[in-house]
Amino acid sequence: MFSSRKNNKFLLILQFLIFFMGISTAAYLYLAFGHLEWKHIPFHSTIEAVGGMVAILIACVLYQKELQEINSFFFTATGFACMGVLDLFHAASLPGEVFVFLHSTASLCGGFFFALIWLPDKLIKRYAKEQRWIAGLSILLAVSIGLRAMFYPHNLPDILRVYKGEFTNVAIAINITASLLFLASIPKFHEKYRKTQQSPYLLFMGMALLFGTAELLFQFSNKWNGIWWTWHCLRITAYFMTLVFIADRYIYLLQRYRLDNGDAIK
Repeated sequence: MFSSRKNNKFLLILQFLIFFMGISTAAYLYLAFGHLEWKHIPFHSTIEAVGGMVAILIACVLYQKELQEINSFFFTATGFACMGVLDLFHAASLPGEVFVFLHSTASLCGGFFFALIWLPDKLIKRYAKEQRWIAGLSILLAVSIGLRAMFYPHNLPDILRVYKGEFTNVAIAINITASLLFLASIPKFHEKYRKTQQSPYLLFMGMALLFGTAELLFQFSNKWNGIWWTWHCLRITAYFMTLVFIADRYIYLLQRYRLDNGDAIK
């Protein structure tokens, strides 16, 4: 299903390097530019759009038939899909109430589905068919929330609106909740990695740490200051880590296709 163990070691090293570089860059931004402001809407929209597209891409990879036998990945894939959809809407929005609402909702959805890794394997297998409905309805709900926020911004809950240029306590609470959900999934991902030695579990453990840390920093940031860019750096680092897994998966499928057609790579 996955690459050889030798290749897995190389991928893990590469992902660790990306993780280390992302953490180092984020720490530098925090320490050197924590209280400085740099407002650049196009750059922000670009990194959010890239992150959203990568999240949807990793969801598609995890939804593939060959990976569905690892049932615990299904909810993780749904988390990526919902987060990716809402991040794309977030990237397309201008700074303001919709801006904060879409980011907070995306983070909460991602954290919720990541935390479902704690569900017992027997329960997941028993309701395997229902998972498809849950995934489909969740993605449709994410699209509906994004469209409604974009076209009817005046209908957003007041508790999530920006107040005098700062985030409300409820918006902060939602992001802290998302952070705790991401962080809560780490021990279970580690446990499953130790049992199965499947590298995706280790990858998602690192991503959960980055996402969780990013959402914790949300409460200390104001729009466009150094702390704001710090947690964006952590999020984009997490998405870059998944690109390694996606590339490896693509190479595996390409090799299998050539083998099936009598043109194996020597």
